[in-house]
Amino acid sequence: MGIGPLRPASQAAPTSSEQLAIDSEMDGTVGGELKAEMKRQKDENWARYTEENARGAGNTMNRG
Repeated sequence: MGIGPLRPASQAAPTSSEQLAIDSEMDGTVGGELKAEMKRQKDENWARYTEENARGAGNTMNRG
């Protein structure tokens, strides 16, 4: 009567980022082109964010 092994959520169902990547690969469809543009914008926003926010520049109160 075991529940079974625990699996990460992305194994049970794709995350929103994974689903966007899957949907953007539907070549030749209007929906695929729309999802590809949404993925490009998301990637661009993430690149911009990582350039503006240096790694480790967050919580400076907990330095021990």
